[in-house]
Amino acid sequence: MPLMFRYEISSKMANFIALSYMKNIELSEKDFFKFPSECSGGMEKRAALCRALVLDPTILFLDEPTSGLDLNLTKSYIELVSKIKNTTILMITHDIQSIENFADRVSLIINKKIYTDSLANLKKHASIEVREFFENHV
Repeated sequence: MPLMFRYEISSKMANFIALSYMKNIELSEKDFFKFPSECSGGMEKRAALCRALVLDPTILFLDEPTSGLDLNLTKSYIELVSKIKNTTILMITHDIQSIENFADRVSLIINKKIYTDSLANLKKHASIEVREFFENHV
């Protein structure tokens, strides 16, 4: 529906575009017609990502996108997100391992202070608080 309103296209064309996006995020054509109650947690998260990407955003906000997913679905979801190009992704997460492979910059908030750098640089930061965070959470 958002495609039809944003681009003033027919429902048939919107369905065609939505289905092509779904296939790119490993959802099948039969999944297109499912209600949320018929989907697994992983399917719901991929469908939500598809709904966002189909509108070609320049910025994508992801709030705890892997929470509630098992290890395999988390890996699959992160691989999917890492393939997104030409979109700035702002992800809020407590899952450090999910950002290790693709985050360019990471911000960490500790005791009302914000530290921003690459993950590698934060892990060896001058601040004892920052280094201890990574020692205790990775």
